[in-house]
Amino acid sequence: MSAIVMLLVLSTFGGFIGVVAGQTATPLDECTVISEPGRYVLTEDIRDATIDGEACIVIESGGVVFDGSGYAVDGRSDMRDGNAGISVVGDFEPTSDITIRDVVVSDWGTGIETNFDTEVTLENVVVENNLVGIFALSSDVTVRESIVRDNDFIGISGSSGTFVVESTDVVDNNFGVELFETAGSVVTNSRIAGNDRFGLSVSVGSEIEVSDNVIENNEFGVLILSIYGGLIVENNVIANNDRHGVLLSGDVDFGDSTENAIRDNHVVDNGVNGIFISSHTADNVVEHNVVSGNGNDGISVQAEFEDFGSAERTVVRSNLVERNGDDGISLGEGALDTEISENTVRNNGGDGVFVRGAEGTTLDGNELVGNGVNGINVVAAPGTTIVENVVDANRNDGIGLTDLAGGAVVERNTVTNNRDDGIGVGESDGNQFVDNVVTGNGDDGFFLRGSGGNDLFGNVVRDNGDDGIYLLRTDEGTIVDNEVVGNGDEGIELDNSDGNRVEDNVVRDNGGREILVRNGSNGNVVRNN
Repeated sequence: MSAIVMLLVLSTFGGFIGVVAGQTATPLDECTVISEPGRYVLTEDIRDATIDGEACIVIESGGVVFDGSGYAVDGRSDMRDGNAGISVVGDFEPTSDITIRDVVVSDWGTGIETNFDTEVTLENVVVENNLVGIFALSSDVTVRESIVRDNDFIGISGSSGTFVVESTDVVDNNFGVELFETAGSVVTNSRIAGNDRFGLSVSVGSEIEVSDNVIENNEFGVLILSIYGGLIVENNVIANNDRHGVLLSGDVDFGDSTENAIRDNHVVDNGVNGIFISSHTADNVVEHNVVSGNGNDGISVQAEFEDFGSAERTVVRSNLVERNGDDGISLGEGALDTEISENTVRNNGGDGVFVRGAEGTTLDGNELVGNGVNGINVVAAPGTTIVENVVDANRNDGIGLTDLAGGAVVERNTVTNNRDDGIGVGESDGNQFVDNVVTGNGDDGFFLRGSGGNDLFGNVVRDNGDDGIYLLRTDEGTIVDNEVVGNGDEGIELDNSDGNRVEDNVVRDNGGREILVRNGSNGNVVRNN
C-alpha cells in the first residue's frame, strides 16, 4: 500500500528573505550536504544538476533553515530515477525545527523527501515535473502556501507521520495527495484539482481533518479507506470529479472505517455518485451536505460487491439532495440499520429514496418532492420504517413497497399530489399503514395487489384521482377507522380479494360506489362504515 500526499495552493514567491539580526547566513550555489544547524541561502539557480549521491541538497542536521530565495534546484529530466532534489535524511540528532522555503524543485525522481522522525516545514515551495513531488516517511511534515504540480506519479505521498497541508495547490499530477497510516493530520484551505487519478486519498488512520478545500476535476475526489474514527470531511467543495465525489470504505485486511463524519460539504456535478458509503463501514454520519447534479445517485450506501462486507448503522441526516441523475439517496445490499432523517430530496432523475435489499432502514422526517420516479421506493428490504415524511409531486407513486416479507411500518406520512398512486404495495405481506394523509394523488390513494395481512388504520384518504383504497388479489387485511372521502372513483374497492375486514371507516362523497366488493371476493367482513 503506497502513501501519497499532494496539496497545491497558488502562491507568489518572494525574493531574498533577510538574515535575522546577529545571525549569519551561509550562501549556497551548488549541490551540498548541510550537516550543521543554521540558515542557508541559495544565491542562484542550480540547473541540470548531476549528482553522484542520492540528493542535490542533503540536510542531516536539525535547526536548519534552507531559504531558496525563489531560485531553483533543478535536475536532469533524463536522470530522475532514484535521485532527489532536497533530502532530509533523518539519521541525526536532533531531528526537529527544519524549514525549507522559497525554492523551485524540478526534474528529480523525488522533488523533496523527508525520512525517519524528522519535523519539517515546507513553505512557499514549488515542486514540479518530478516523478514524485513530496515524499515523507515516518515524518511530521507541514506543507504551507506551496504548489505541487505536473509530477508524473504522485504529488504528495506521506506514510506513518502527521501531516498538515494548508493553503497549497496540488494540481495536474497523476495522483494527488495520499496519506497512509497517519493520525492527527490536517488538509485545509487547499485546491486539489486536475489530477489524473484521485485528488485526496486517506488510508488507515484516525483523527484526520479535511476542511475548506476545493477538490475538483480529478478522477475520484476523496477516497477514504479503513479510517478508525475521528475523520471529519467538512466545508469542502467537491465538484466535477469523473467518478465519485467521496468514497468511504473499509478493507478486510486493514479494518472497517468507523465513526467518521462527512458534513457541510458541497458535493456537486461528479460523474457517478456524490457520496458513496461502501463495504466494511459502521457508525458513520453524512449530514448537512448539498449533494447536487451528480451523474448517478446523490448519496449511496451499499456493499460494493455482493457478500463483501456491510455498511452498518450509517446516518444520512439533514442533507439537501437534488438534481442527481438517478436516485437522490440509494440503499443496496449490505446496508444495515441505516437512518435517513430530515433530508430534503427533490428533483432527482430516479427515486427520491430507493431501498433495495437493505435491512432495518428508517426513513424519518424527510421531504421528498418532484423526483422523476417514486418518492420512496422499497424493494425486498425487510424491517423498513417510514415515518413522518412529506412525499409530494413525484412522477410515479409517492411511496412504493414491493416484495416485502416481515412487514414495513408506514406511519404519519403526508403523501400528496403524486402523479400515480399515493401508496402502492405489490407482493408484500404484513405491513402496517397508520395515520397517513394521502390526498390529491393522480391514481389511487392506496393500491395493494398480490399481498396479504396488510393493516390500514386511521388514514385520511381524500381527493385522489381514482379509488381511495383499492385491493387487488389482496387477502386477510384490516381496513379500520380510515377517512375515505371525495376520491374520483370508488371509495374502497375489493377485487378478487378474500378475508379482509373493512370496519368503522368514514366513506363518503366518492365518485363511484362508496364500497365495492367484486370479482369473486369471498369471506370479507364489511360493517359499521
